[in-house]
Parts: sequence; C-alpha cells; structure tokens
Amino acid sequence: MQTISATYRVTTPMFIGGADQQAELRLPSFKGALRFWWRALAWDRCQEVKKLHMDEAALFGSSDEDVGQSKVLMRIISTNAEPTVCCPPEQLMDGNREVGEGARYLGYGVMEAFASHKKGTKAAQLTRSCLLAPFSFTVELLFKPGVSEEQRNQVVRALKVLGLLGGVGSKSRKGYGSLTLTSLRIKQKRDEEEAEDWMPPENPQELVERLSELLGSRQIRAGNADASVFDNLPEWTAFSPASRILALPPDGRDRTPLALLDRVGREMVRYRSWGRNGKVLGNQPREENFKKDHDLMKAHSSSRTTHPERIVFGLPQNYGNQSYQRIGPQGAGLDRRASPLIVHIHQSEDRSLPIAVCTLFPSRFLPGESPCIDVGGKSVELESHLWEPIEKFFDRLLSQGQRKEPFGTALEVKHG
Repeated sequence: MQTISATYRVTTPMFIGGADQQAELRLPSFKGALRFWWRALAWDRCQEVKKLHMDEAALFGSSDEDVGQSKVLMRIISTNAEPTVCCPPEQLMDGNREVGEGARYLGYGVMEAFASHKKGTKAAQLTRSCLLAPFSFTVELLFKPGVSEEQRNQVVRALKVLGLLGGVGSKSRKGYGSLTLTSLRIKQKRDEEEAEDWMPPENPQELVERLSELLGSRQIRAGNADASVFDNLPEWTAFSPASRILALPPDGRDRTPLALLDRVGREMVRYRSWGRNGKVLGNQPREENFKKDHDLMKAHSSSRTTHPERIVFGLPQNYGNQSYQRIGPQGAGLDRRASPLIVHIHQSEDRSLPIAVCTLFPSRFLPGESPCIDVGGKSVELESHLWEPIEKFFDRLLSQGQRKEPFGTALEVKHG
C-alpha cells in the first residue's frame, strides 16, 4: 500500500478544537480541509453534484453502508513541538503588540475588534482559544488496495493546493490557520526509500509558477478572459475559468505573517466599510465605495427592490440590530453563504518572506432556479452584476495606484 507523508507549517494562529472549543490539533478538521480542496479541484472532470458525491464517497468513505470506510487512512504522526495555546481573556499578539485592526476585522467572531469600557474588554482579546503559530505537523496517508492511480493523484494535488492556498479551523477563509506544505514524501512499497515530491515556493514568482503547473487551463482565469467566464459557474466552491488567484508580498515593513494579514484586512476595510462618523481604521476618511448599500438599508424596507452589492462577500450581513437591517439567503434550510474570497498566508520557514494569497471562487451563489435574498424582510432577486464588487477589489489589489496599504508587487496566476 502506498503511503504519503505531508508536513505542514502553520503560519498564523489556528482556531481549532472539539465541542468544548478547547484549542487542539484535530485530524477530523484536517480531513475536512483536504476534502474541501479535493472538491475544489474536481469541477473540470465532474460537473454534476450527484457524480461529485459518488466520487467523493468512493474515495473518502460515507455513512452509507453500501459505501463504507474511507480508502484513504490518515493520522497525525508528529509535531516539531507542542504548539502554545492562547486562551480568553488573553489578547492575540504580534510580537509585543496586539494584532492590528485589519487582522481583528478578519478575525471577527473569535476576538474583540475594539476595546470596550462598557464590556471591560481590550482590542484583540480572544473570545475563543487558539494554537499560536508557527508550528509544524505531519500527516501520514495510507491508501488501501484498490485505489486507482488517478485517485491517488487527486489526493496528492489536493494536499499540495491546500498547502499553497488553504488552512484549517475557524476563520481559515480569512487567513487564520494557514498551512504551508513544506515536505511531501511518497513511498510506493514498505521497504523502499521515500521519494521527495515537493519543495515549497520561496517567493511570489515561484508560488505563481507552481500554481500554474498544478491548475489546468479550465481551473483558473485565462489572460484574455471576458465576462463569458461567468456564464457556466460551478455548483459548489471550485476552480473554474472564472477563478482568480493573487500573490501579495509585503513591501519591506512589518514582515511577520500577522502583520501581512493585517494589511490585507485593512485594505478590505478601506474598500468595503462605511465606518463611523465618516472614518475608518481610527481616523482615516472612508471611501464610500458602497454608499448605495448604506442608503438602501437606511430606507424603509417596503421600498427596497434590490439588494446591497456587498452580499457577494458572503451572507448573512447586518447593517444594524433590527430585523429590517439584516440580510440573508432566502429559502428553507439556508442561513448563510460563505465568502468566495479565501485569504492565505504562505511562509515556508521563519526567515522566508511571508506572502498573502487571495483566491476568488465564483460559483453558484445560492441554490435554486430563481434564488432570492431576504433584505430586511423583503424578498429580492439576485442582480446579474453580482460579482463586480469583488472583481474590483482584486483589480485594486493588483494596482499600486489604487490600493492604499503598502504591499510589494502583486502577481496574478493566469493561463494563456
């Protein structure tokens, strides 16, 4: 039976744990992340949800007694050292200072965004425990007899892409719990030497080139792409001709992974936020890129005929504490729509330059033939220009003239 050993470096704090929320490295969480990226890579070969589920169950197992146990056995076999656990009410720190406002923005729900005298809390005070970065762990995978070479290759690709774009735990889409694959060893037989199949990219150019090699022409935006890439989107979060990936290095200052994550968060706040009293990020003037969204949600709910543009960044969204100020997907069993934008912080070792990687996965936004949005109790249909705000954000990140935060030269992964 073929075995694979994959070693990952955790570059940002990991919010992961069991039912009691106590932070611990858990194999089920890693399995879930690996399956997510396996599905993300599947659309070019499998464009039906039913077939996707069948292929996934055949490889990773299912509760269906006719399918049975996974054909890929996994275990965490080593760590370089026990990671440090940081628990509430401690603050999340970057060196000798609390993490910045942008990193706190991306960590909404697991830490306090601002200090509050009323609640007696501090900025960056944790509301959930986490494992502090950096630390490493190794996962060993064992393929049972009967697994095809194609299935093994699919898992290997998922392991690699997870280690270039993904993470594990709560807020992994926002850059926390980011994983960098540092080693991948493959052993075909029990007594043979392990073959090294991986060297982690060390700079943005190498990272972009590696992703171009791993992703096919139908899994990433082509250089001459136009609006037609949105005509046939995947039914689930998956790579397609509409997908985009950007690599952003720091500009020379604040070279820690958390400082770079903070820069990404600050740029997003500048672009998206209405702020308070005309200000964002403390005392910076707001840009008012989405004034229409603000005006719409301040108007009486009966007059609403459309939805805010910013819903593309994920649902639900709240513009206040009242029900008429809340937005969410409409339909039985629907309460959220995860963001199609995934942030990752890549760093192969302490001395290496951290790289922020942003991945956009346009896909069917909501299920159904005519999906609708509940805008404060008013049902409205999805607009056709849905993806435009997030496309503009990616274009902003690429342009040194548009973005406000200091980054190095941004590179985009493209085919053609």
